[in-house]
Amino acid sequence: MAAASACSTRKPSYQAGLPGVQTSAPGQVEICFVAASCTVGPISSFSDGSFFPGGPLLPAGYAGRNTPDVSLNADTYSGYVLYYKGAYYAQGGGTSFVAPQLNGIFTLLTQAAGKRVGQPHPQLYSLFKSVGYASGSPFRAITQGSNLYYKASAQYNPATGIGSLDVGNLANYLAPASVTANRAAVAK
Repeated sequence: MAAASACSTRKPSYQAGLPGVQTSAPGQVEICFVAASCTVGPISSFSDGSFFPGGPLLPAGYAGRNTPDVSLNADTYSGYVLYYKGAYYAQGGGTSFVAPQLNGIFTLLTQAAGKRVGQPHPQLYSLFKSVGYASGSPFRAITQGSNLYYKASAQYNPATGIGSLDVGNLANYLAPASVTANRAAVAK
């Protein structure tokens, strides 16, 4: 079994000490799409220990970057209906739908703050460690379902990350003065 590859991503400091963050199990592979984007997933058809086309098998207990960070609805069956060139199309979903939504969410947060909000990962994890799923939290636990490999739970987990976002509450934490001023201006 090969050690972690050159594109390997160690567990970042913002995930340290977070209950639910896992290490690799025997038979997992590091999947590298590009050098800066790796993830760890189960391997099913390469039980002979051969290399997966995206990267090497990981040693058991490898402490790498856990994904996902947050969850949005990417399910193709409960996902989205598209309207394109006068026709409706059903069952759209996947990261092609939710990645632009998350980008839009952070664009709105930047607009509310009146400045860049910075790299989201350290802020999201720090905030999650301090407020968790308490009342007024920007995070909502997803406690049911799975991603076929991992089950959802009321803590960080490899199926849903730290959960879904309450964007209004997230704005209150990331841009509190700006949000209050904007709400006051709208109320006039």
